[in-house]
Amino acid sequence: MSDLKKKLFIVFVALSAAIVIAGIVLYCLLGFNRSAERPESYTVEVSYDVIVDLADGGAAIEKACEDSFAAQGLKYLSKTKSPMLDEDSLVENSDHLLTYTFASAPREKLAAAADAVRAAIASSGSAENAAYDGTNVSVSVHSLAQERFYDAAWRGAVALATGAVAALIYLGIRYGLSAAAAGCALTLDSVFCTLGLYAIARIPVYAYAPLVAASVAAMASALLWMLVCIKYRACFKSPEYAGLPVLDVTARAEREALPWVLSAGGALAAIVAIVGAVAADGVMLFVLPLLIPVAVSVAGTLFFAPFVYAPVKKALARRARKKGGYVGKKKAENKE
Repeated sequence: MSDLKKKLFIVFVALSAAIVIAGIVLYCLLGFNRSAERPESYTVEVSYDVIVDLADGGAAIEKACEDSFAAQGLKYLSKTKSPMLDEDSLVENSDHLLTYTFASAPREKLAAAADAVRAAIASSGSAENAAYDGTNVSVSVHSLAQERFYDAAWRGAVALATGAVAALIYLGIRYGLSAAAAGCALTLDSVFCTLGLYAIARIPVYAYAPLVAASVAAMASALLWMLVCIKYRACFKSPEYAGLPVLDVTARAEREALPWVLSAGGALAAIVAIVGAVAADGVMLFVLPLLIPVAVSVAGTLFFAPFVYAPVKKALARRARKKGGYVGKKKAENKE
């Protein structure tokens, strides 16, 4: 193990520890930045037909609504006016829908304001409201909870986490205890570093986005580490490296696996970047930050996991020699 690799390992461990500790502190104090997730909001909808629109364009209704909201001390976030759709053909008709959106306003005040609007519209005896005689005007209050990708994000996080666990079990069965131990250490480091960076950088999240990012980090780490383990196994089984110490064999395997890890990591990053670039705004906000777990997984695979694997592999080989068992070098000799 070269001095440069040891220094990189120490730097990586120090940075990981700092990120995890800072992330835990910020999460306890502030939590994740959920500014992208709007809380439950309310809408007051007023629908009216073409007669009202021809009379004054609905200006009197808008004035009645806004006066009623002001009387209740309510401030709306947005106001939209749009044509309504026919229920059967879903084609725009001549009726209109006026929608006021409010943040977490007391529902009682909204109901009182809606009642005031209805009363103002119903008093059609006055000259200014005479145009509403015989017209269809309705007022309703609705609650709106914007839960973007809640179910999909949760299912995706569970699926990725399950895949990562399955990959780690496969590593232990196929490549041995040392590979599984290093893989577990790598995935845990990647998961906590990813969550720490989300908390430190105050990346806007909603729904289960942090869990999805953590699951992506776990899955990417397991897959990238599997590429390195393939090279480990090939080198330990090769007669070419039969007479070398364990640390020398692992160093050669890591050099051969480097292009694989960089290529696979680059491919994952490219997929995330392309999907994020062509996606809609809401999806882009969800996808592009997934570059963080991919980058963390690549860094951990190169600078962290091998330094966990080598000592465990060496200790297991020493234990096998004491018990008279076989290690990779002797297996290679037996094949000849």
